[in-house]
Amino acid sequence: MSKSFQINSANPQGFRFEQLQNPLDAIGKYTHSLFTLNGLTVLSLLGAYILMRVFFGDSNKKKIATSYWGGGKETATAQKKAILQIANPQCDSAALYIGKHQEKGGGVTFYIPDVQRGTAVIGAPGSGKTFSAINPMIYSAIDQEFPCIVYDFKYPSQAKVAAYAKYKGYDVHIFAPGFPESEVCNPLDFLRDSSDAES
Repeated sequence: MSKSFQINSANPQGFRFEQLQNPLDAIGKYTHSLFTLNGLTVLSLLGAYILMRVFFGDSNKKKIATSYWGGGKETATAQKKAILQIANPQCDSAALYIGKHQEKGGGVTFYIPDVQRGTAVIGAPGSGKTFSAINPMIYSAIDQEFPCIVYDFKYPSQAKVAAYAKYKGYDVHIFAPGFPESEVCNPLDFLRDSSDAES
């Protein structure tokens, strides 16, 4: 007979509730803290939560909305809408693109319709968000002659964008305190009279 079998056979009672409370026992060292005042409070709150979920909660009926990943149909619809918005630009209906707009053999063009609502580019630091999405959308806005304000967190990394805008006929102003090419921005210059200061 093995030694462990002899120990188990010598203890005819098997499992005892006291083992859970004894921190020196093999099981109790993991469960003894549940029988303190804090542990019993946590257990009772957990039990109350489970009971409320069972009796009162049906999470499937309380969904605000559902969604799914867009497929080819949604992509084609977005492309058609974006091309219409680019052809007929309005202040409340604008579209941008990544790639070459309406060029044969220019590669795949990714259209972003309704950018006036807002656009987010999400990714880890250094993953290429600026190079692959933000700069092409800025170039697209410049090509469509939209007025642009570009905030460059790591000035002068967007110098190529400023040069491209200048080449396309934009009046480019740079506000970069501490750099010699910086211009001055005084908010008080926007006040026409004393009534503008009141609000």
